[in-house]
Amino acid sequence: MRLRNDKNAKQKLSESKIVYFFDENSPKIDLKTIFNNNNPIYIEIGMGKGDFIINNAFNNPNINYIGIEKYDTVLVKAINKTKKYNIKNLRIFSMDAELLNKIFPSHSIAKIYLNFSDPWPKKRHAKRRLTHPHFLNIYYELLMKNSQIEFKTDNDGLFKWTIDEILTSRPNNYKIIYKTTNLYDDLENNYNINNVASEYEKKFHSLGKNINKVIFEILNPETNNIN
Repeated sequence: MRLRNDKNAKQKLSESKIVYFFDENSPKIDLKTIFNNNNPIYIEIGMGKGDFIINNAFNNPNINYIGIEKYDTVLVKAINKTKKYNIKNLRIFSMDAELLNKIFPSHSIAKIYLNFSDPWPKKRHAKRRLTHPHFLNIYYELLMKNSQIEFKTDNDGLFKWTIDEILTSRPNNYKIIYKTTNLYDDLENNYNINNVASEYEKKFHSLGKNINKVIFEILNPETNNIN
């Protein structure tokens, strides 16, 4: 169900010390000043109401987490959840994913999570998919050596399309190190032992829908040679 727009969302978010706003005129950020440490940085693109990233941040205090979301009304829900915990290693960026390489320094991110992204099923909207080669290029610029992207979806078509794109459009940039079309039949795998479910994952799993997951690793980011 779509959330009713909160006309006061931006004001509510601006009152939080962990929320940052970025647009096309924003300069690149200094991540060290945001967290005041050099811990690795994991980001979730399209964090929604925040279940996934809040739980990860709470359970992994030595990793810095950044949740990225462009819809402020949704972010208000996430901020309300963070108030239940004393989490010091979480920041939330209100911004469009198109701005990632304009805001983040090159090779500054240790891991990217993409959870139940909008499938944009119409062919003419394919470039909006967060696993489109356009975005794979952006991630390649952001990620550090040996970093990973973890992608989950209930949409079988989007999952197959994503696998094909990784293998055909960026074979020199990424390699697939794990994939499954039924996550909950493979929870004992080392890649899934500490599985954290997002709100959508819980919903679709409860309905009996299979959950797809792929992890792909970056190759030679120091060359940064994107065609």
